[in-house]
Amino acid sequence: MVYNASPTRAREAKGNVKVKDVLAMREPRVVATTPEKTVRDVVDLLTREEVGAVMVRDWEGVIVGIFSERDVVRGLASDREKLLSMEVGEVMTTTVVSCGLEDDINDVIRMMAERRFRHVPVIDGRKIEGIISLRDLIEHRVLQVPD
Repeated sequence: MVYNASPTRAREAKGNVKVKDVLAMREPRVVATTPEKTVRDVVDLLTREEVGAVMVRDWEGVIVGIFSERDVVRGLASDREKLLSMEVGEVMTTTVVSCGLEDDINDVIRMMAERRFRHVPVIDGRKIEGIISLRDLIEHRVLQVPD
């Protein structure tokens, strides 16, 4: 289940930074997998792609979850012996909260802090534009601070 946590009111105040501005700092990409893949395979994917989370899609491309480093830690805590051979679909986060390209980053930061997320997919219509991370938001803020 994917639900968009975008604020209901659009902020048009001058100077507000939007999610699309943060994504523009780097080449947006979405690393994805399917729920049938083993945790071992997806941990290897996280490492190879140097990302902290991957989208989980069914064979029709519909988002069915997100799998992150935090899911690995939870899996280790609950079933250390079997975790690497389990399917990602068994341990992924199934409620995916997203944001939109036009969302104000202050709202996204607040939402991430309140919900304790470090990765949030950015969705425009039915298309995943990227995944925004706390690291992206911090880097954007640091790069915007005058010397």
